[in-house]
Amino acid sequence: MDDVLNYYEDLRLKTIDSNHWCYCEKNRLPYISINNYNHKYDNVFYDITNLSCDLNEISENVRRLYFSYLDFFLIPLLDVECLLDDNYFFNLYVKKEHTEYFAKQLFIYLVNQ
Repeated sequence: MDDVLNYYEDLRLKTIDSNHWCYCEKNRLPYISINNYNHKYDNVFYDITNLSCDLNEISENVRRLYFSYLDFFLIPLLDVECLLDDNYFFNLYVKKEHTEYFAKQLFIYLVNQ
């Protein structure tokens, strides 16, 4: 997967590619999509339910990393508070200028768990 577009599905393009979902499921890879949230943030969603892993553990690891991201980029918790109480942490709001890199890196991180 050399092309960054292979790492995630960009729903901001207004086209849904079920082939991407099927490819990820067939190859037992994390599925990641990105979508607009508001004028400042995009939503990065990941799904690893087709993998044999501990969802709680992965979710907590991603939550921990996400809090580091929020802290480092000075993102107010108020901006993301609606996500913080989810049992499984599968949605992440990221600054629009970070979206593609964040999604790609999340994919690489999840593949290596």
